[in-house]
Amino acid sequence: MPSQQQNSFFAALAPFNLLPKDAFDRALAAMDILYFSQGEIIFTPGDEPGGLFIILKGLVKEESEEGSVSYYHQEDDFDPRALLSGQAQATFTVEEETICYSLPKAVFLDLCQLYPSFGDFFSPQLSAKRESASGIDSTDSLATMFATRIRDLDLAKPVVLAARTSIRDAARTMRARKIDAILVSEDPCYGILTSADIRDALAIEQMPVTTPIGAIASWKLVMAAPDDPLIKALLIMTKRGLIRLAIGIKGKVMAILTLSELLSFLNNHAFLVIQRIHQATTIEALIDATSHQEPLIRSLYSKGVKVRYISRLIRELDRHVFQKAAHLMVSQDVLHNMCLLVMGSEGRGEQITKTDQDNALIADDSLDPDIISRFRYNFTETLIKLGYPPCPGNVMMCNPQWSGTLSQFQETLRSWINNPTPTNLMQLATFYDSRAVVGRTDLWQRARNYFLDHLPDDQSFYAHFAKPMLSFDTPLGMFNRFIVEKGAHPGMLELKKGGIFPIVHGVRTLALEQKIKDPNTSRRIRALVRLKILDKEFGNDLIEAFDFMSGLRLRGRLDKLARNESPDDYLLPPSLGRLEREILRDSLRLVDRLKQFVSNRYHLGVLQ
Repeated sequence: MPSQQQNSFFAALAPFNLLPKDAFDRALAAMDILYFSQGEIIFTPGDEPGGLFIILKGLVKEESEEGSVSYYHQEDDFDPRALLSGQAQATFTVEEETICYSLPKAVFLDLCQLYPSFGDFFSPQLSAKRESASGIDSTDSLATMFATRIRDLDLAKPVVLAARTSIRDAARTMRARKIDAILVSEDPCYGILTSADIRDALAIEQMPVTTPIGAIASWKLVMAAPDDPLIKALLIMTKRGLIRLAIGIKGKVMAILTLSELLSFLNNHAFLVIQRIHQATTIEALIDATSHQEPLIRSLYSKGVKVRYISRLIRELDRHVFQKAAHLMVSQDVLHNMCLLVMGSEGRGEQITKTDQDNALIADDSLDPDIISRFRYNFTETLIKLGYPPCPGNVMMCNPQWSGTLSQFQETLRSWINNPTPTNLMQLATFYDSRAVVGRTDLWQRARNYFLDHLPDDQSFYAHFAKPMLSFDTPLGMFNRFIVEKGAHPGMLELKKGGIFPIVHGVRTLALEQKIKDPNTSRRIRALVRLKILDKEFGNDLIEAFDFMSGLRLRGRLDKLARNESPDDYLLPPSLGRLEREILRDSLRLVDRLKQFVSNRYHLGVLQ
């Protein structure tokens, strides 16, 4: 019969704590306790282990035939890969006397088959481990925007009227059905007609009630698929300012999703934030609107929504903020002759909480320099008021280096390319991560195309561009233990420098060489997979690692903001659960693998 100590040990140990009680009791009842002395070899390549070993005390070394070494200590398990494949691929040697629990192979394989979340924990793929983690961390995964599909809302079928139907008949139908919108059909197209359209046609345009509704309907119907996640519907509606979204497949409309239906299900106030942004008529009102972003972020994260989806939503909200701020400051005619860019993490769509502002301004050569000067200073100050701190590196449009006419901007880019100092290369990296948010996007496109067209066909250029990726050591050392800080942040791990930045910059270098235009890190990885620069499994795991570490960073920043502390990028490893620590270790190993890949590709060892 399992002891109380054994019961307590496994009740807190992933993935055993994912098992239902009967399976948990079965696993504990089947276990043996084994003792190994120092120097003893447990098994070698080709051996068939009899079970899964879980270390209670001690240290075991794994050494592959290729020479790579890993260490296992308390609460670690070995070797699930051997049990799943049928034989060991490495030698396991006892470094310090070790006491292990042993779960028989037959019981282990049966549990993996019966309980997928248990089996996923032992998968070599990071995405499967993260799915296993969601079984621990998410209290209601089906109630999240990521997991729930549009079809799950059980939407009513839309009312469809022919385009030749009169306004009078359409109004009568809408009143009888108690609806405020209908679909208008003119084969093979669909449009949408709302009660507001009818009101404007009759009261403002003074059209006769016999007018066909096809003349006043909106024919630019935006559509999502029934199997799309709700987060995608919210993103589409946020980006386009819609309150109704058509749901269908291949042009056939099956339902209309209204914003009220979506928000009543999601129970968040994303649209309230957007509405307040749009309704703002002063900078003070806009400041009030943006103050509601942090509660929204906290709500989404607590529901288990993936960081990449939260990032996309916040990217769109920020775009609305920047557009509204610019429109409050200058006329539409002025904005038509300039383009405002965001760069860095904001440009990549990966900034969630407000860190610092990285932006630039490109103006048409015909625009008055005095107007440019006034706008760039005023806009920077406005963003500071809105809660976007100034950039410590002065990468802001108030800096003349990041503001000017198109021809001036192109000349600056060319000078950085022709004189690739470390500083200039980081300036190019910053611009490469840019996207247009306000004004004439063609100005930014012309500047970006100029930049890509003038890149040298020279591997040494990309080698020097890639070098900052190696500026920070990966915080994973001997025995797979985390390397933590000693000075101002004792016992903590710097997540951004040690894990996130190397992925961002390594992927950025590979993407730049291929002249990939998308600034987002995850989408750059997918593009590199399509181009066969990265293999598919490695690419997918990199995305998962990046998303996971970004999530840990976000959680830490939100926790500090909740305590009215200044947010930073430091993480205390013991604050993580066992499964999170394992995924973090796997993520950092992937960082090292990417560093090695980039180093080999560009021969970075020669530059050291």
